[in-house]
Amino acid sequence: MGDVDIQTVYVSAKDAKDPDAVMRQGVRDMVDRVVNLIVVSDLDVSADALGWDAALGSAREAGIPVALLNPVHAPDDATLYAATLVLNDRAADAVRIDDAMMTVLNDEPHERQIVVTTLR
Repeated sequence: MGDVDIQTVYVSAKDAKDPDAVMRQGVRDMVDRVVNLIVVSDLDVSADALGWDAALGSAREAGIPVALLNPVHAPDDATLYAATLVLNDRAADAVRIDDAMMTVLNDEPHERQIVVTTLR
């Protein structure tokens, strides 16, 4: 990734009473901040598919790509996210996660599912 200056914002839902709602609101907050890329970890839309469709749809309407990191259950509408990133630090063909995110961010051709690693 080189010398790219990336600023990150993290939304934690760890101790929330309704983590799903916090994560959906986090997506909407990132849209309001006009971020360049949204990454949602461990997404499971099964509890509120319509709520997730609305939250992810707002990112799509704003032109902000969304990557799903290790999704549990992704939305049925694949147009709501640009790619799924599957973390596997043991896979020989895994792409560095920062490179995969830059590929998605720059709208370069990529597989729908990208195996990524956190190792350098």
